[in-house]
Amino acid sequence: MFLEANLSKLNGRLSKHGLHFERRGDKIILVEEVMYRLNNLPALKKELRTVYSLMFQGDHQPKYWYIGTEGIKKLSNRALKTQPTNSEEELRAKLATFIEKIENNELKTCIVNLLHDNPYYYDCPAAKRFHHAYKHGLLEHTIQIIDLAFGMINTFDDNIKVNSDLIIAGSILHDVGKINCYKFVEGGIEVCSTISEQDHIINGVKIASKYIQCDQVDPLIHIIASHHKQKEYGSPVSPKSNEAWIISLTDDLSSKIMG
Repeated sequence: MFLEANLSKLNGRLSKHGLHFERRGDKIILVEEVMYRLNNLPALKKELRTVYSLMFQGDHQPKYWYIGTEGIKKLSNRALKTQPTNSEEELRAKLATFIEKIENNELKTCIVNLLHDNPYYYDCPAAKRFHHAYKHGLLEHTIQIIDLAFGMINTFDDNIKVNSDLIIAGSILHDVGKINCYKFVEGGIEVCSTISEQDHIINGVKIASKYIQCDQVDPLIHIIASHHKQKEYGSPVSPKSNEAWIISLTDDLSSKIMG
């Protein structure tokens, strides 16, 4: 249902690199206008292999790259997103409603001050390519995590304790370092030097340490530090608290299937 439209969107991105996908029999082949073009674009190559299951047929001539079965499923199951589902005004209003629900007034003030001093948070993409890679993407991603988290919490037994203030503030802060990692340029999104020097987790801890001037700073830093679960995915520690586990899991859901 969505495959042809998604391929068209994907080809719109790839055309500037002299690449495009086309159907050849039962396969979707990557056509390179210049031989070995993809091998000279390692970041794009990694993205296509990771996100769209790009595979290489090198056993016989002609040799070519093609989209694997899992990539075809992904392109067929939903439309590729290029903008948030809701308007900026709706997203901002929903975030403000969540912030108002923070019971700890010191923490609420800290979050309000952080967003006031860093208005780019509202425009920032959540990534260059992998998820929510569009204007207001980080804002949409944050709201999705809070919605998912409270939906999950509503299924828990009463004896499972979760601090809702930490869920809201932790969701807002978990990717806050991305405001210094991505920028909009003509033609798309570019990464900043911060992403290679610190990455968004370390930079996020730095921002939280500056703005969260209350007794919740340590559990919030743990949420930021652990939200990718494992060292191989960029987290120096694994989740330990209930709130850290919830945000790690909902971050995964939002990034993998909702953006």
